[in-house]
Amino acid sequence: MGIEGRNASTAGTVSSPVQIRTGQQIEIIIRVRNSSLAAGLTGLVAKALLPAGLVYVNGTTTIGGAASTLNTIAGTGLELGAIGPGQEILLTLRATANATQFAVGTTQLQVVSQVQATAVQGVSAALS
Repeated sequence: MGIEGRNASTAGTVSSPVQIRTGQQIEIIIRVRNSSLAAGLTGLVAKALLPAGLVYVNGTTTIGGAASTLNTIAGTGLELGAIGPGQEILLTLRATANATQFAVGTTQLQVVSQVQATAVQGVSAALS
């Protein structure tokens, strides 16, 4: 899984870290990869854990470039379903830097992404 971003307010380039000012939006890009060559994953749920000072912008989540009507990625999590062996799902969302949360000067924040799966496909075990 990888995470990077860009300053969406200035149409900045994708990088890590990203510089934004209060009131500007950051576009957060999360790549969910299944590095297994044999097993698929099911029941995937992705979350973006935004630090205080970044506020999720409703209606900005995309899954593989398609707009999502769900605004749960920064809350309870966004259900992604299944991902096959060697596949990747690209997620994006936007957040705004809240002026009341930052002191004058530079503040460094970290956005953490979290993905969970409920089952692994194509794996069997025999008990003897």
